Amino acid sequence: MALRLRELTQEEHTTIELLLHARKVPVGKLKRAQIVWLTNQGLRPAEIAERLHESRAHGAQSAPPQRASKDCKDWKKHRDLDVR
Repeated sequence: MALRLRELTQEEHTTIELLLHARKVPVGKLKRAQIVWLTNQGLRPAEIAERLHESRAHGAQSAPPQRASKDCKDWKKHRDLDVR
């Protein structure tokens, strides 16, 4: 079964990036952000599960290659948004 995700809006993309790099994010919210990010990158569910399992086993977080910039004009607005 193929998993399809609609294109993220710029606001959603920014929110996901900020969640991935925030210092204090609930584990469940971080895991959802990682799944959305990796799905958006074109990974299949099995690849996402494998990548997230490996990152947990090694104590690292799966994150995009570049960090979200705190220079983003709306970073404060987006840092507390709920991702569901």
